[in-house]
Amino acid sequence: MELLSNYLFAILQPFSKDGWRIVSLISLFFIFKNWHNWKKDKLILSIFFFLLYGIILSFFSEYRKESFEVMSNYSIGCFFSFLLGYSITNTSNKIKLLKVYVYVFMFTLFMGFLAYFHIIPEQIGFLHLAEYNRLIVFDGGPELGARCNFVIIPLFVLYLFYKKSYMFLAIALYFIYALLLSGTRNCYISLFITLFFISLFYIYKNKKFLKTIFILLLLLFCFSLAYLFSSNVKDRINKTDIKTDYSLTSRLEMYKLGLKLIKEKPIFGHTPKAAIHRQENINNLPHFHNIYLDILVDFGFIGFILFLVIIYRIFTRLIIMYIKTKSPLPLMLIFAWTAIMISENFDSFLKTPYCSGLFFWTTGLILNTDNSTESTENYDK
Repeated sequence: MELLSNYLFAILQPFSKDGWRIVSLISLFFIFKNWHNWKKDKLILSIFFFLLYGIILSFFSEYRKESFEVMSNYSIGCFFSFLLGYSITNTSNKIKLLKVYVYVFMFTLFMGFLAYFHIIPEQIGFLHLAEYNRLIVFDGGPELGARCNFVIIPLFVLYLFYKKSYMFLAIALYFIYALLLSGTRNCYISLFITLFFISLFYIYKNKKFLKTIFILLLLLFCFSLAYLFSSNVKDRINKTDIKTDYSLTSRLEMYKLGLKLIKEKPIFGHTPKAAIHRQENINNLPHFHNIYLDILVDFGFIGFILFLVIIYRIFTRLIIMYIKTKSPLPLMLIFAWTAIMISENFDSFLKTPYCSGLFFWTTGLILNTDNSTESTENYDK
């Protein structure tokens, strides 16, 4: 039953805003039998204590309903999704599930391309594909950009460090095109920085400078083509001005407000979602567009430390797993998490279940292993 639930998650997560959440909740009834292992897992305990702390704060919130809504999003995106992926130990099943997710995501993007170029309507039933000359499929341009990066980076890792198939490169370019049409500039930045880190690691591991330079030039060429031949991409980049671009000016105002609010209640914070109501001369932004600032304001330094412990445990477990197995799965996630943590300086993707659900489900999927991870054989199929 755990395997079926994970397949449903892999199919619904890139295709539905709510279906995968229902699967995550229902699956708890089938995977709860593993609770005796969960209580020994330091990463699961770290996530649990962060959520418990947030729920306790919500009881004292002036905006209790909104606070509990924030914590339910964290719970579904970070905790329930992680546990669902964590219920799978067989390596071949992990790879099949990841393939299913990528294939379904590719299909939804194809529908988005059709809507973007006005071949089909921008919205079909509950499927919201494009708006304002931006690809959004389905939860918004920024969220789409983060999810595209999550696929692009692992594909480059596979191409560079394992199977040298141009198919991986071609699929990565397909997702890069979607990323460009999403107009998510912070994801452009995080992708380039992360690819630079990947390149440095590739040079360190293989001492192949020319291939790395070729790939970086190819990416630069693709971005240049998109800039030259897509007026929407060009307009999105050209309007980037710290004095006139509302997206940037409003962020700066939110950052100033966030720092002011942190000084008011530095230890316990203002409780989830409460401080956002203190906006002054800002057009009702839903969060502070910086996950670190968001958590410091909402949860205080105690919550921020609990959050950093989660991130620390994720990275250390993935690094240890990679050193031990030399397999692509943990290496892919190390760089994917690097990209999202860079992006989180400009947005709050991990507050969005659509993004956090994908990251934590995949992390749980990869970190829970059986004896097959002692060898790289199964990973390279």
